[in-house]
Amino acid sequence: MSKGAANAVTGQAHAVHYDTPNVDFAQVPTIRSFVRPWKYLVLGAENAPAIAVNWVVSVAGALMLFAFVLSSLVMDGCNDDQDKLTHCRAQGEFKSWQRWITQNFTWLYIGTQDVWIIFILFIAFSKYGTLKLGKRDEQPEFSNLSWFAMLFACGIGSGIWYWGASEPIYYYRGSGALDKIGFDNDDERAQQAMNVTYFHWGIHGWVCYIIIAVLLSFVCYRWDKPMTMRMCFFPLIGNHVYGLVGDFIDAISIACTTFGVCTSLGLGVFLIHSGIVRLHCSDKNGVPTFPCKIPTSGDAATDWQVGIIWIITAIATASVISGLHRGIKWLSVFTFLLGCFVLLALLLLDNTWFILNSFVQNVGYYFQYIIQIGAETDSWQQLSYEFKTAGDARLQSGMDGFDYAEDAGNANQLWGSVGTLYDKVTSATGKGMNNPTSFYDSHNKQWMDWWTIFYWGWWISWGPFVGTFIAKISRGRTIRQVVVGAFMAPTIYTFFWQAVYGGLAIKMQRVAELALLPSDAKEKGLLNYAAGKVSCSAMNYSGKQPVEGSPAHALASAGYYALSCRESADRIWDVMMSYGEVWKFLVVIGLISVVLYFITSSDSGSYIDDLLSAGGLEHPPVAQKVFWCFTEGACATALLVSGGSAALGALQSVSIVAGMPYTFVICFACTSLWEACRMDYQEEDLLANQGDFTTHVLDVFEMMEMRQLGGPNAMARLTSLVVGTFAPFVAVFRAVNKMFENNKISGALTNIVIACFFLLWPILHIAAAAKDDKKNKKTTATMGWVFYLMFCLIVAAVRSGVRTAKKINGSLISDFFTTMMMYPMVCSQLMLDDFSTSNGVNSLPAGV
Repeated sequence: MSKGAANAVTGQAHAVHYDTPNVDFAQVPTIRSFVRPWKYLVLGAENAPAIAVNWVVSVAGALMLFAFVLSSLVMDGCNDDQDKLTHCRAQGEFKSWQRWITQNFTWLYIGTQDVWIIFILFIAFSKYGTLKLGKRDEQPEFSNLSWFAMLFACGIGSGIWYWGASEPIYYYRGSGALDKIGFDNDDERAQQAMNVTYFHWGIHGWVCYIIIAVLLSFVCYRWDKPMTMRMCFFPLIGNHVYGLVGDFIDAISIACTTFGVCTSLGLGVFLIHSGIVRLHCSDKNGVPTFPCKIPTSGDAATDWQVGIIWIITAIATASVISGLHRGIKWLSVFTFLLGCFVLLALLLLDNTWFILNSFVQNVGYYFQYIIQIGAETDSWQQLSYEFKTAGDARLQSGMDGFDYAEDAGNANQLWGSVGTLYDKVTSATGKGMNNPTSFYDSHNKQWMDWWTIFYWGWWISWGPFVGTFIAKISRGRTIRQVVVGAFMAPTIYTFFWQAVYGGLAIKMQRVAELALLPSDAKEKGLLNYAAGKVSCSAMNYSGKQPVEGSPAHALASAGYYALSCRESADRIWDVMMSYGEVWKFLVVIGLISVVLYFITSSDSGSYIDDLLSAGGLEHPPVAQKVFWCFTEGACATALLVSGGSAALGALQSVSIVAGMPYTFVICFACTSLWEACRMDYQEEDLLANQGDFTTHVLDVFEMMEMRQLGGPNAMARLTSLVVGTFAPFVAVFRAVNKMFENNKISGALTNIVIACFFLLWPILHIAAAAKDDKKNKKTTATMGWVFYLMFCLIVAAVRSGVRTAKKINGSLISDFFTTMMMYPMVCSQLMLDDFSTSNGVNSLPAGV
């Protein structure tokens, strides 16, 4: 991508005087100066507007949301009574996308998380770490306690309640064979369960939030820009962030934020409903009694859950209306303290020394294995997908009778290799292949899709939401303070939380197994720690409940449950049952804390949605706040009523799928943060390379503002874009000749190679489409992509040569990726360049 915009930004950034007053983004006229005039809609007086929105962003974001909701409503009888997503075409499609991403891009999700951690730690402990996110003398806007409480409540507070006891139990007794760090006995299996839980809630999760938070704070507080996600890319593309590219970034950020909050509302409603049932439908010992006055299944239960959603939405609306400093701040602090109360009570009521031992040991294991498990992609386990072909046809065609749970999970969705190896081998041998999972004692090949990729996609999709919120509350802190604080404080607190709830959950599971299983349970196959399986029926559990009159029911009366045989939403309350009469008090306090954590997630999400739709306006009109709060509630309600847990599962899948493009967004954000820090420090190499291209690769998205672009006219730009798309070798002809003006033969050969490589790309794909043999089809198409990548590499080298001659900041790597993603724009840019060493005119005026 052209660095010309960055050069323009450099001039603006260096012009900032850090002692000058802050720009007042609470004023509509100020926001107008950063938005194209035709995009910003204001109804009423500008000093007290009834509506003030960037209507392009708002409409686009709302359309994405409602399109998803409508697609989820188009289902054939999908409901909570079904254990599998049979006939749920919309949900099955979303899940299919999730599976496709996992099978093809696990390496990307895992690798980028590791690189991001290294990058942000380098920035924090380099000379750039002392840069303040604000003006020179600004102090932090919030105290450390308030800052951490809001950070935790927004980032993970709601999720940690739902998964606190359930996730370790699943790894301990529900995941089947699982070899992440290896184990030889059940104690080590328990430790592995805690270690994997720590991994999913540790620094790898927080890194995407921190990168966005630091970058957005830097640009907005140091360079006086409004707080919107598009500003993350101001150091890279300059004033093009005010165009359609910026509108798209903000719109998809609104959609991702709402998807994430709706998912939390969906998970939260099951947890809260379970807590209410526990309080009102249990005997004096907390054992559930049936029938219950509060419905636990069917439409009546759904009505209760819808009511819970709207109570949360109403309180969140009131919190958002009251503002960041009053409602959200104090609600977060109060909620955090309630959670601390329950945590401390459990620590002291139970075996305190076991919990403290567990915490210290868990942290040690985490740091010992973080590099190994942080790079774990399940490469050998996922290789098993290539040895399967069952389910592919029905998965891709959406045929009736498609059973998602059985077919989609096992289907081979590897890009370009569906069925080729399997068909070739079975055709040669005349029989099927052995099951590789059982044959090689592997753990399930779907495990990454179920957990790690699920988590990384979910964390990343929440990046615009939580990252923007952290940026909003981090003014006045240095880069180092935010990175270290946001890494260490929530991670350590979460680790202790997991040590308490996860440790007590595994302890309770062991109590149940030791008390209810026969002494020869392992010999009889009732307990297999290596396979992570235990027989619930052998422990007198049926339908997720202890059988009345059985030893399991008596044990439940004493406060102990076999948690692997319980519903996920029940487990957090089960952990509180073994403390005598105090259990009801703990559940009440815990339930209040859960409700408030979900409220803080909802009001924080609504606040960010409103901020983005209003173009960064500090105090948007009340009507807009209410709209986004109720939009979140309405989306969650529609999904719950239409498909229950199935629809919410689809929403989780969409959040994960949205995390895929946002992975690339955060990679660009890292580049943008690096450039921003270098610009602010006025690095010598930047000052020595102030040249620019005549046009910018993103000018095509600014056609409605062509009069502002300068340089070549609209017809010349359109012509060059058409030529660059269909005959790029013609578009770059002049640039190649200019590059080799002293060696005509090399220039001619380069032009010929570019033309051949480009033309072979579509020719080979057309040839592949005409072939019947799957293997040859794949081979031919793959070779077409090889020629395309070589074409991109040579064009990137030409662009790099032009950059060097014109003294434009950049690198061959950035040239290659820009060409690979936008070769028509790059070739158009080279075709129109004047090859002079003077600065270009491609950047739009600031604030237009």
